[in-house]
Formats: sequence, C-alpha cells, structure tokens
Amino acid sequence: MVVLCLALFLLDSCVNSEEKLQAAAVDTQQLAQKDSLLAVEKVEKELKITTKQKKKRKLFAWYPYFMGKSYTKYDFTKFWGISYFAYELHPKTGKYKKIHEWLTTPLIERARQVNCKIFLTIKNHGAANNRKFLSNSKAQQTFIQTVIPLLEARKADGITLDFEEIPVSESRSFTQFIKKISVALKKSSPHFQLQLVMPPIFDNQLFDINQLKYQINTFLIMGYDYHAYKSEIAGPVAPLNSGKKWGQHNLNNTIKSYLAEGVPKEKIILTLPLYGHQWQTEKQTMGAKVIRYHKAWTYRQIAQKIAISKTKWEQGSDSRYYWYTDKQGRHFQLWYDDATTLKNKAELVDAYDLAGVGVWALGYAKAEDAVWRALVGGE
Repeated sequence: MVVLCLALFLLDSCVNSEEKLQAAAVDTQQLAQKDSLLAVEKVEKELKITTKQKKKRKLFAWYPYFMGKSYTKYDFTKFWGISYFAYELHPKTGKYKKIHEWLTTPLIERARQVNCKIFLTIKNHGAANNRKFLSNSKAQQTFIQTVIPLLEARKADGITLDFEEIPVSESRSFTQFIKKISVALKKSSPHFQLQLVMPPIFDNQLFDINQLKYQINTFLIMGYDYHAYKSEIAGPVAPLNSGKKWGQHNLNNTIKSYLAEGVPKEKIILTLPLYGHQWQTEKQTMGAKVIRYHKAWTYRQIAQKIAISKTKWEQGSDSRYYWYTDKQGRHFQLWYDDATTLKNKAELVDAYDLAGVGVWALGYAKAEDAVWRALVGGE
C-alpha cells in the first residue's frame, strides 16, 4: 500500500519504511529458496535408492477420446487404472463443452470386467480459463452437480483434474475448490477418488501441499515436456538426468522436489511420454536454437517410420534422438524415448518407492510392443 505523505519528513519516513519492507521481502524470498534447497538435500540424504524391483509396477494411462476404438487391442489386466480424457470444462458455467463418448464408450465396461479403475479426466487449460473458473463459486457448484452423475452413470472410480497454467494469484481459490470437490465426491460415494495432474516443475507458491495432500488420492506428475512446443532450444522430452547440457530440470530432480515439499510418495504416480517432439533448428548441434516447432510424433509412428540404426542415444538425459537435413537444407531434430530409456525412467518408481508409473497415452504404442513390459517391469 502506498501512503501519500503531505509533509516532506513524513514522505522520507515512508520511503525509508518501504525500503525496509522491500529488503525484508527479499530476505524472506531468499530464506524460502534456501529452505527449499535444504529440503531437497534432506531428501537426497535420507533416501536410500535401490534399483531392485520386487513386484510389477502399478500402471496408469490416459486414454484420449480421439484414439477411437484402438483400446480394443490392449490387455486391460496390465493396468491399475485408465483415465478417459473427455470432459472439456466450460470455465464460465462449470458445465462441459463436450464429454465425447463418455456415456457410451464400451472401454469402461471392458476395464471394469478386469477390475481396472476408470476415471474421467477434466480438462481446463490456460491461465484465463482457470482464473475464470476458480473465481466463480457458482460455476464450481454447477461442475460438481454435473460431474458426479456422470461418474455414477458409468460406475466410475473418480475424476482426474487436469488444470494447467493456473495463475499463482488463484492459489487459495484453487485449494478451496479442491477441498470442495473432495468433500462432494466422498459424500456421494466413499470409493470415489480424486486425482490431480501436476507439472514437471513444482511451484510451491501455487500448490499448498499441506492442504492438498489430505484431499488428493493420487498426484499424477507429468514427467515430460521439459522441452516442448514453446522451447527455445531442442532437447530431451523427459530427461532422466541433465548431464552437462540440460540445466537443473530433469525427472530425478522433479521427484526430489515433490518429496521435499511433502507430497507423500505413496500418492505419486510418475507419468512418462509415449511420444516425441520435433523442431526445425538453426544447426545440427546439441542444444540447437529452435526456428519453429514442427510436430509431435507418437511412439508408434517413430517405431514404424524411423529405423533404430538411424537414431542416437544421448547419455546425459538417457534419451534418443534423430536428426536430419532435408533437400532444402533445413535442419530438424526429433527427441523421444524408446523401450530401453523408458524402462530406465520407470525404474525411478522403484528407486523412490512411488505408487506407480503412468503414460500419455494409451493408443500411442502398439499393444504388443516391448514398451509395456518395460513400464510394468517385474520380469
């Protein structure tokens, strides 16, 4: 708050006070950063990492509505849970724009027959959309009244909230909304679960874990898009580590930061990508600057179109890449993961004793592909 001072000596006093407050704010921010680093160091010291796996991992997957009927080719007994990506939230009203085939898809019966849990993913992306919905209690109540009957109609197990790019200014309203939907779900049915999609880089100004951990059944960490369509340089989509090239953000550090912030390890599912990103770059070098984002490739497309002999392995991130120059002299880089690199990354679940591993998305790799054995493990 700026106080208008009429007298000159009062103005000087206000300025001095404001400088002191600013200095105090800087000190507080530095202390918070120091505390966060100390918490990560504590996790590193206390954690006894082991790569010995005693049982198969719990496997989760999203199934996007646009994959049609490709689910019929998969053995659902391998999956702990599947979330049907279909509810497009209308942020102004809380109703849905579309729910696609949620009320009719045979996928749900197919999963329930083998005790595979079924969730409905609620999509709300973008800062403006999240601000609009989280500041509107009426829309939130309408959403609750809309989504619970949808779960009941398909005898589902709960919802997956995929709210991305939430403004930090909405931290409190987001926490309050989570409490509200959690209470409503439990009141409707004690078996309903609430899953929350989390970004690869934890934001302790946005997520109040001390509150959320009591409301959320599963935190789904997006272990991907460390380099994606907005990136300024081309690089690994899901780096295991960083080596000397990729900065501080990688899967290992992501998990450490979440544990350090107090997210219960038994509530964490690490989700990995069954796709790669391709960019047009200025040069054919590591960390080359991006001219433009080209496209995403599914795991299936990469396996069908690119011979493994033409690809290379980058040690620091434990990722594969494929570079080429077209007839016009334009350079392209594709970064992705194969069965071997995904196996190594799925082993983080064992190393940190997490709840399970997940993928975006079911349908992106053939049902018979070795990647599924690599993700589940236990062999």
